[in-house]
Amino acid sequence: MVDDPSMDVRLNAVQSMGQIGSPEFIDPLIKALGQADLVPAASQALLRFGPPLVGALTEIIAERPPHPAIQLRLFRVVERFGTNEARDFLMQQLLPAHEGVVRDAAVQSLWRMAREPERPRPPRSWLTTQVLREIEQLKRFQVIELVTAGDSVRHRFFHQELAALRLHSESR
Repeated sequence: MVDDPSMDVRLNAVQSMGQIGSPEFIDPLIKALGQADLVPAASQALLRFGPPLVGALTEIIAERPPHPAIQLRLFRVVERFGTNEARDFLMQQLLPAHEGVVRDAAVQSLWRMAREPERPRPPRSWLTTQVLREIEQLKRFQVIELVTAGDSVRHRFFHQELAALRLHSESR
């Protein structure tokens, strides 16, 4: 029903799945996050599952990660739970194996959660580890930049890409 040509049918299907709250609807609701016209309804439907959704998402992302754009939308849902499990889930998304855009979005979600005093925050030791990892990344970028000096179009393009990576690393 989420693939029905009628917008009304799709919207009603998403809302109904959220109201019923059966675990078998989690995958179709995640898929609905990939359809721009269903994002708000799918997000609300997933929120209705409550904090236990985080455990299901942990398994889903580990086994068959959705498209990064969908993962970013899932992070926004998870951060709204504001639980220790939500924090831990977002911290896991910062592992080096994940794409840069996914890691950046997880950092942003953690920051939004940490703004509210009653919500859990990452441990200081974990933050220190993350900062040191980013500093090492910046050092590697600096070495690469020095080693690859040149003035060809190819070199300039490479340096622009390297500068973009450095900015991402600095912003995390």
